[in-house]
Amino acid sequence: MSVKFIFKFILFFSFPCFLIAREAGAEKDEWVIAVSEFETESVAQSYQNYKTIIPEMFLIYLDTGAKRLVPFEEKKMRAVTSASNKRLSLIKERAKLISERDSLFLSAEDVKIKEKKEKKLNGEIEKKEKEIFYSRADIAIQENKFFQKDSVKNVVLWKQGQALYKLSGNAVSSETLAKENISALIYGTVKDISGYMVIKVKLDTGLIGMPVHEFSDAGRYEDVEQIVQALAYQIYTVIQNAKEIKVFFDVTPKEAKLYIDNKAVTDFSKPIALHAGKYTVSASAENYAEASKEILIENQEAYTLKINLQKDGQTKIGFNLAEKTPHVFFKTQYSATVPGIITIPRVKTILEFNNGGVHTFGLFDPEKTGRNNLNRDLSPEYVQSMIVDLNKKNTKDSIELHRKILYWSLAAFYVSLPVTMILKSRLDDKIQSFKEGKFPLTQDKVNEINKFGYIQQGFQWVTVALGVNYFIQLIIYLVKADRALPRQIKPDIVTPEYKVKEKLNTNENKTEIKQDEQE
Repeated sequence: MSVKFIFKFILFFSFPCFLIAREAGAEKDEWVIAVSEFETESVAQSYQNYKTIIPEMFLIYLDTGAKRLVPFEEKKMRAVTSASNKRLSLIKERAKLISERDSLFLSAEDVKIKEKKEKKLNGEIEKKEKEIFYSRADIAIQENKFFQKDSVKNVVLWKQGQALYKLSGNAVSSETLAKENISALIYGTVKDISGYMVIKVKLDTGLIGMPVHEFSDAGRYEDVEQIVQALAYQIYTVIQNAKEIKVFFDVTPKEAKLYIDNKAVTDFSKPIALHAGKYTVSASAENYAEASKEILIENQEAYTLKINLQKDGQTKIGFNLAEKTPHVFFKTQYSATVPGIITIPRVKTILEFNNGGVHTFGLFDPEKTGRNNLNRDLSPEYVQSMIVDLNKKNTKDSIELHRKILYWSLAAFYVSLPVTMILKSRLDDKIQSFKEGKFPLTQDKVNEINKFGYIQQGFQWVTVALGVNYFIQLIIYLVKADRALPRQIKPDIVTPEYKVKEKLNTNENKTEIKQDEQE
């Protein structure tokens, strides 16, 4: 074993204080984060620009002058990774030198010159091999180094937040990030699900053994600012590396599904660890009303999250729609055939009616139903008779047909408009030239100009008609599109009571999500 190699180990184990001081002096006091352009999946063309808008929003919301408590595990991993990357770089340099030496055998140079070059390359290769050998000691030193427990660094944006990082490939490399002096990278995807936007974000240091933090949220495209702000707050909390707080659960019913910031909690018997901050808690269970609440966790060692879901109050409604006998579906399952009775929760509910293959969606709202029915609430003493306006044709086919008509109407208007404008311009030029004497003052020329004017006026009226037609088709299209929205299910004022009477059970339990502090 080399004397220099042994000396490095003796120096390391004999003077740990020196190494700590050197580390403190060499480290920078900044923790740099970069944001890359997001990927999109199934997103409409009109929202494709969100792949850059959303990252730019993150740059705005994360520029808060935060401080990060860097754990010693991260510091150690960065040091080991840096030493490993240095060794890998030396190996690549040695391979390049060996390739140059091998290429000498095929060169047409003088033998003496080739021998001289080969001798020089052999010396450089031997030097690199020694450096590679010593680099193993550097890695071992970093792995056994006495790092300070924690250190505080200022969180800053890469390039002052004026640019997005270009991520090459799907993997995040700590070596690549280190070349740009980046401590962590934020990247993600924007996905469309049934017209709603789902944003998934990752915070990755690229270091092996360090966790990749994932965040997600969903909502309307118009609410992108609020969604990004909420995600940025979660990322901000993790970046600061605030202390973890235990959260215990007291959930009723036990079979409920619980989500904290869209992440499922599967075992209520064990506490989970959360960083201090704001979280959105949502819970649901079959035959129970859903509940959601935003909670704030801070300044306590532990919390107990108490969730008590309300059992859905059931109500029965009946339908008798004259000569129409549609099948009624609730939660995509067959429930009844009109005339008939259906039992549903006493909450806003969507029902689907299938009448001879023509689908209609109906919205049942107990509050509006009660107010419309002479200010009388739905009574559990009898079955309320309801009515709904069913579609006569499939709205999907009708909307698609009128969408095509609308586009063709617009295309015809766009073709006619420039032709009309060109003809009007040429007519004005002819009249002006005639007045200035550039044309012969003959009756034939006058007739020619008048004839051209009639043609221009004809095109002008055609353009006006096409414009009016486009707006008419637009109104028709909007009316047809409105037919796709759920129809209001209303009480039958003429015969408010269905023919069958029966008393229904009600449940007056209250849904609660409570947050109790523990010392």
